[in-house]
Amino acid sequence: MAELPALGELIPVKDFAAATDSHPRTIQRLCRDGELPSVRVGAKWFILGNELLTDARARVLGTEGDLDGLAPYTVADNEFEEIL
Repeated sequence: MAELPALGELIPVKDFAAATDSHPRTIQRLCRDGELPSVRVGAKWFILGNELLTDARARVLGTEGDLDGLAPYTVADNEFEEIL
């Protein structure tokens, strides 16, 4: 996966399709229709990983379209130590 400072993580359609057990053409259609945060470079689509996480988080928290005042998600180092 590539990362551009202005766009963040770029996930190729092929990789995203494999990770979600979807057909690449389905993912391309979702990109074209604006259902997935994506960017087209030439003939190839790339999923915007950072935007995808933001959108998913907003849906889970019920704040779709209104992220003002949403506290950032943080995990303290000691929480990882407890897990390990």
